[in-house]
Amino acid sequence: MAVRDPLYYTDSGNFQEFSIADLNDIYSAVKRQFLASPSVTLTVVNSGGNLGNISETQVIASNAPSNNRSFGNNDATLGNVSTTTVQYSRINQTINPPASGFNVSGFKTGAFGSNPPIYMNDSGNFEPMTDSDFLDTFVVPAIQSFSNAAADPLYQVAGATTPAGYSRVSNTPIYVDNNADIAAYSSTVLPLSTQSTIINNYYLVSKQAGGVQNQRVDVPYQVISSSGSDLEVNVDKIGTVYAVSVNTNGEGSGYNIGDQFKILGTTLGGKTPLNDLTFQVSSENSGAVTGLTIVGTPVAQEYPVPITHTQNGDFKVMPKSTFDNMIQNAAQEVASNTTGYRLSYSFNSGQQVGTAMIDTRLKNPTQSRTNYQTGDTYYSQRVPTGGSQTQVKTHFLGVTVT
Repeated sequence: MAVRDPLYYTDSGNFQEFSIADLNDIYSAVKRQFLASPSVTLTVVNSGGNLGNISETQVIASNAPSNNRSFGNNDATLGNVSTTTVQYSRINQTINPPASGFNVSGFKTGAFGSNPPIYMNDSGNFEPMTDSDFLDTFVVPAIQSFSNAAADPLYQVAGATTPAGYSRVSNTPIYVDNNADIAAYSSTVLPLSTQSTIINNYYLVSKQAGGVQNQRVDVPYQVISSSGSDLEVNVDKIGTVYAVSVNTNGEGSGYNIGDQFKILGTTLGGKTPLNDLTFQVSSENSGAVTGLTIVGTPVAQEYPVPITHTQNGDFKVMPKSTFDNMIQNAAQEVASNTTGYRLSYSFNSGQQVGTAMIDTRLKNPTQSRTNYQTGDTYYSQRVPTGGSQTQVKTHFLGVTVT
């Protein structure tokens, strides 16, 4: 198994090895293809999820004994405030490897019809990639990022605010942190059941294909019309769409709204002029740029397509649709069935993805006795009246690569 240096054609028709930036474009494409048809999925269920239970505790009122003679007759059986525990088991994991695994030779015939990409070996000869070459070069780095909490986790836990590029798997929370509702317990009408107020809801969110982007930082550009200086520009590619931003908000000097610039498509992994990007200053503060907008509707090239060969040994550009199918099938295989890279999720083990789920509870709760009569029935109950809200337990969703 080895990472190879694949080749593509430049505008002038020459062979060119993929740069790191070019490969990053492909890794983004791998993620989008995988998200379109993932082989490892998490869903939200009401109960019985196969990731198991995570517990939540809260303080509740005592039992509420009653009799038909007097409040004093409740003394012997009246308890104190206590805690109750709820188990949340709302995530179900499904792992569904491709039925036939991944085999480059399987793409030579049928609907796809292509040989594997080629690379130049140490002897200076062109050589087709093996299955393991293809996986290591194009797919493994992308799948590894799904287990990186700081990069692009496939799933993560979020509170009320969903992170950019993600969406809720369900509006049913996977965990709810409750606490005793002291105000509700002040009711004089007994008996009182569990009175709680929601402190936090936690949701499972998943990465969306449209949220996968590849950013190029401090991209070189040409000045069309401007007398400013020291502007650094970042460009995001989201599929075939560009997004442009300043490297640091409020940077540079001497700029005016409407100043224009151009980045060549060849700088962004595409062709020129087909994939050129023109942008302009949309806002500034005393000459420092605070906002940029794209001029027109430029189309980005998602990634350079690798070179393959015909059955006669001639070189050709691999059809993009074929390569997309290859990386999708390969990603499905790696994430679910390739030793060393299989993704699996669990509670409270592995690499944490997303926010922690906090269980808070009233510690050292104070209590008072309340008596209530209705007709000939005498109720008594002890209810919580205060205490310190304290973090008592932390849970998290973790991902493991095995």
